[in-house]
Amino acid sequence: MAVYEIEPFNIALCVCSRPQMYTASGSLGEVLALFEGYDVASKLGASPKDNSPAQILCWIDELVDSECPFPKDRFVTLVSKFSTEAAALAAISTYAQTLNNIS
Repeated sequence: MAVYEIEPFNIALCVCSRPQMYTASGSLGEVLALFEGYDVASKLGASPKDNSPAQILCWIDELVDSECPFPKDRFVTLVSKFSTEAAALAAISTYAQTLNNIS
């Protein structure tokens, strides 16, 4: 019998791969809001086993040069950098694939 090793996805990759499963409509704004909420919860005492949402947000801050203090500004800058929301979400998903931080 063959033995297959199952490698778990990080939460960011799960959300980016199937955004409509985790948010109301699957939009980029909702995905980013989910990541922001996850990050805030982890800073308020919860100790998540997966910090990929925070890593994604840091990566986005680097892309938009952290000059956008408000989430809406960050969103607009991110979309303009990738031309469309779908392209931005695809780029985030690609980056999430590089993260391996499941405990």
